[in-house]
Amino acid sequence: MKKPGRVSVHLFRQVLAAIATSLHGLSAGIVFGHSAVLLPQLKEDHTIVYDAKYDSWIASITALCMALGCIIAGSIIDRFGRRVGLIFLAIPFVFSWLLMAFSKSVSLLLIGRAITGICSGAFRPMSIVYISEVSDPKHRSMLLVSTSLSSNIGVLIAHSVGTYLYWKTASIVFCVPNLLAVVILLYLKESPLWLISKGKTNEGSNIFYWFREKTEAANNELSIVINKQKIKSQDLNIKDTFKVVFSKAFLGPFAICFVIFAEAQFCGTNVLNFYAADIIKSTFSDNVDNFSIMMLVDALRVGGTGTVFCTVKHVPRRFLYLLCSIITTVCIFCLASYLYFETSNLLWFGLMSLVLYIYFSVTLISTGWSFTSEMYPSSVRGLGSAATSSMSFLLLFIIVKIAPGIIDTFGISVFYLMCASITAVSTVILYFVLPETNGKTLQEIEDSLNKQKEQEISIDRASSEQTKI
Repeated sequence: MKKPGRVSVHLFRQVLAAIATSLHGLSAGIVFGHSAVLLPQLKEDHTIVYDAKYDSWIASITALCMALGCIIAGSIIDRFGRRVGLIFLAIPFVFSWLLMAFSKSVSLLLIGRAITGICSGAFRPMSIVYISEVSDPKHRSMLLVSTSLSSNIGVLIAHSVGTYLYWKTASIVFCVPNLLAVVILLYLKESPLWLISKGKTNEGSNIFYWFREKTEAANNELSIVINKQKIKSQDLNIKDTFKVVFSKAFLGPFAICFVIFAEAQFCGTNVLNFYAADIIKSTFSDNVDNFSIMMLVDALRVGGTGTVFCTVKHVPRRFLYLLCSIITTVCIFCLASYLYFETSNLLWFGLMSLVLYIYFSVTLISTGWSFTSEMYPSSVRGLGSAATSSMSFLLLFIIVKIAPGIIDTFGISVFYLMCASITAVSTVILYFVLPETNGKTLQEIEDSLNKQKEQEISIDRASSEQTKI
């Protein structure tokens, strides 16, 4: 018979792991939204010599450095552990905020922004791999979305706190979430699957049951993981890693994730994090209050991610993702149409299109991130998640860097049309290749993808033989 409260203790530990990573996610979200309130203050701050030519670099340098952070994170969490990586992530994060708080030149400010970018990039693969490996498949999808929810709350905090506080004071306040994350992580334990992958089977098994209740499903899952590990080398050398990276088992998930994040970044909603006031003004001229709309956009981000958090456990993620993709595409086309027929009588149509666009695109992005760590082979899950996250942030850097030029040269309507076209094409591709992962163990997902590849090879061989005949 189950002991009363036993399940809640295990679930509490899984939720605590999600809270710890979400605190780092809060800081990552603050980094995203920081430039939107930092740039206007810098232009009026006489304590620092500033030139408007630095605007695009202060906004985009974080996205470029996020890609570097992902690569660094992959090697750290595969070598030293998921929890250890998350603990040490707090050190440079806090240092970068303090560097900006006490900076007296644009150079130091850029260095601080660059380090926050590296840390924000490192957070993604570290957090999603750690949560996916300590959580029960029943709760994993919801807990994975919590990192996206916290990031969007972080954007809201950055815009609200950054608007009312002096930017240097705000930078000191922004250190708090990382410090709280460390306190929680010191109580938690390392990923059991990582320990088992390093040959520490007994320790990994004990920690597995520290996070998970001893049920038949959990016993079977652990048993499969241990048996699979017996036929794998504990550490992949460079040759083996290259062999895995260029295998279909790795390239297939990477290709799917590339399309997911090409859509996520080029649907344009993340650009609003960096240039919120400017883009809102370009879209609605002086017909609306920019600050109020910016706060509305932030609230919609939190609301959209919150919807995913509450429903993802019950709604198939593939269906949710594709539905949001279609609605997002339609809403962006509607925004472009509003700008084409722009009159004060259609302001309600433009605002409604913006509201729905933000809500569903954020839901789309949050759902997309939850797929990242689930589709890679266990031997390179850290590397795969890091490579995917790095690619995502490189795409983000590109769109953040080129968006002002496109808007200034061709107009905001062309920017929206570009975003709508990329979103539409991505939706069609993902309809055919995106798998359903809800409720499956990581081993089941890996096996199903491998089985799919084997079936494709068999079909190719049969087709080849038929051609010869």
